[in-house]
Amino acid sequence: MAAWLRSSSTLRLASPFLLRRALASATTSSSSFTPRSDRDRHFLAALRVFFQLEGHFTVPAAFVVPTPSSPADARASPWPPETHGMDLGQRLRLFTRGRSMPYKSAMLQSIGFPFADWRAYVWEQQLLPALQVFQALEGHLFVRQDFQVPLQDPKWPRAAWGVNLGSLCQVLRRDASVTRRRDDDTDRLAVDRRDVLNAMGFIWSDTQWKWETQFLKALGSYRALFGHCNVHHTFRVPSPDDKDSHLTAFWPAATAGYRLGHIVAKVRTSVHEDDQTLTLQQVAELQELEFFSQEKKSTMVWRDAILPSLRLYPKLFQGETCIPVDFVVPDDDDRWPEKARGMKLGYIVASIQLKQVFQAELQDDRRELTEIGYTWEALVGKWAKELVPALYWYKKTFGHCDVPSYYVVPTTETSWPKKLRGYQLGKQVVRVRRSGRGNDEVADVLMDLDAIGFKFSAFESNFVDRVLPALEVYAKTYGDTHVPQGFIVPSESTWPQPSWGTKLGHTVRNIRNRCQHAQQVEKYRERLKNIGFVWSIYKSTAATKRDIVDPCVAIYKKEHGKKAEIPRSFVVPADDSRYPEMARSFELGAWLARYNKRTNGLLPIQTQEGRKKAVAARHTSVERNLTPHAEQYWKDVLLCSFQVYAKLHGSCKGMDGSFVVPNESAYPQPAWGLNLGLRLRHLRHGIRYTKEIEKYKHELLDLGVLPHEDTGPLESKSREDTNKQDGCRENGGLNDKENLTDEGEFSTEEDNRDDEEDGSEECEDGTTGGGPSRRAHIN
Repeated sequence: MAAWLRSSSTLRLASPFLLRRALASATTSSSSFTPRSDRDRHFLAALRVFFQLEGHFTVPAAFVVPTPSSPADARASPWPPETHGMDLGQRLRLFTRGRSMPYKSAMLQSIGFPFADWRAYVWEQQLLPALQVFQALEGHLFVRQDFQVPLQDPKWPRAAWGVNLGSLCQVLRRDASVTRRRDDDTDRLAVDRRDVLNAMGFIWSDTQWKWETQFLKALGSYRALFGHCNVHHTFRVPSPDDKDSHLTAFWPAATAGYRLGHIVAKVRTSVHEDDQTLTLQQVAELQELEFFSQEKKSTMVWRDAILPSLRLYPKLFQGETCIPVDFVVPDDDDRWPEKARGMKLGYIVASIQLKQVFQAELQDDRRELTEIGYTWEALVGKWAKELVPALYWYKKTFGHCDVPSYYVVPTTETSWPKKLRGYQLGKQVVRVRRSGRGNDEVADVLMDLDAIGFKFSAFESNFVDRVLPALEVYAKTYGDTHVPQGFIVPSESTWPQPSWGTKLGHTVRNIRNRCQHAQQVEKYRERLKNIGFVWSIYKSTAATKRDIVDPCVAIYKKEHGKKAEIPRSFVVPADDSRYPEMARSFELGAWLARYNKRTNGLLPIQTQEGRKKAVAARHTSVERNLTPHAEQYWKDVLLCSFQVYAKLHGSCKGMDGSFVVPNESAYPQPAWGLNLGLRLRHLRHGIRYTKEIEKYKHELLDLGVLPHEDTGPLESKSREDTNKQDGCRENGGLNDKENLTDEGEFSTEEDNRDDEEDGSEECEDGTTGGGPSRRAHIN
């Protein structure tokens, strides 16, 4: 408080009238009054200076006469040196609250202090002006007890700066509760003050505040906005903290966040039970708002004003159905319904969209409003406004509805509708799938989702949109469904675009051996049967010998003689009905040759693929060749992604170990969502891709994928891996360290690690984590 008057820039002279009155009073009485002590003389001097500087005598209780910090400040200070540090506020408080002795009265009146009518002075100079400012700022006069007038705020009267206005109002409320009246002038003035406060709208109790300032004002605003008082029990007045905070401008500030629907329900209950909690005045106030006759009023307002206005608005505004929140029906336009003129139609529509008003009436005219073109969430459901159109455009763009959880509609993609750009489609798809088909909100758009081809299961979506179409093309292209384990759907126009990059071989293996996609397989069994899908492959030599080899040998020797030798190149004819159906095209001669050398028996496709891989392995030890599928995946996906990254960032040296290929056209589409940083670590540490490192070493060095100083260890590791492979072949080809897969391919530890890494990219909610054309990572 001392800092308040410490600077000369904050001081001002009193008004000429008050100053002349005080000085005149002081001149008249000072000549006949002499203070009894220096203490009283210093007190009068300090109080006189305060009045001259501030223009009033209402010294704040905490005010202390400032003490100059230097001799120069002391010379410039208006305060006498003997008053520095005086607790002037407390001294004056003791004088005004003590007994009214003649000496005390004469001493204060000697400087013009209004001792005789001090309460009236405080009322006129401090309390009443402060209440007027409070009402102008807050819109009401319910001053909380802890409210204090801010300092140095020009909006407030200077005499009230720092005053605890809340405490003064509490004193007023306490005095008003005293019913006893006196005949002296002071009490008549108090009665006059109560009349002034009542005329201003002063709130005398918390109950009065709740009823008049909150309930009645909120209910009156509701009726003015919506035309009735039939408030739903869940209705709450908008608050500045709400998502739609702009709607608070239509309500009194004191009602922000008020639970109007809950209080209206309590009032109606009390009226119905006749518990007589309402006073006659309160009942009269409710009758003015037509509170007790609201059974059909909301329906009447809807039929006579709102619904005709909703029909008319698109006709007048070129089919537009997005009504601005500040739109008000014109008063002087005969085209609008008479009962709707002046209605805040924009705010009513905004409240309908928030599911706050006219929900029962809305259901009866739902079809008509939808046909007009209104797309409110309350009208068409939670997902119809954005989710369904976004899924439609996604399916149109990428050919499937398997949306990654992180996918956001690009804000710069002009092919998408403007209102959908930036929409977090991936997150919304996750929420829809978690809700399930039986959810009430999903039921509104269930037919639309089914028409688009949306699947509530991410696994079913992956199976239907990627795996099954690719398998059908494979069967049509190669004549069977014996997909090699390492087969990856190529990014070619002959294959479905959503399936590009899918590890079809791994998926088929998992369907057969791990019962993956069991529900989808059962649901689409007929389609799989139509393409000749083989459900089981013999896994043991004994079963193959018993069910295929022995019957075929018997038939062959019956035709060629018991001592006839079956040549190694003999293959069971595909069109010879004498042989078992499952043995057709079986390489019987090759199987017997390998069996005689105590090797594992293979089915036809297994023998072919095993022979191809064995040939590739023999060449790898010398030429480091890659299998065709691995070569294509490396060049089209991995190497191409590294090249794009280096082009965009200058090099791959600084690539983060967790970098994921974004959904951008610069990168190959099969790589979208690929953890490229993980592949980079594998290449640098020599964990995987030894053949690729050997063959494309120079390209990788130029791109910054491989550091120049670390190529030695990688090469030594590659040679070590080569020696291990050669040692395995010298020991008889297939040994205990290699696992023969069910389809006749060598399944190495590296292949299994591929599956684990790819499978880890699935999200917890069941959605795939890749891009719109991500590879099928399935364990």
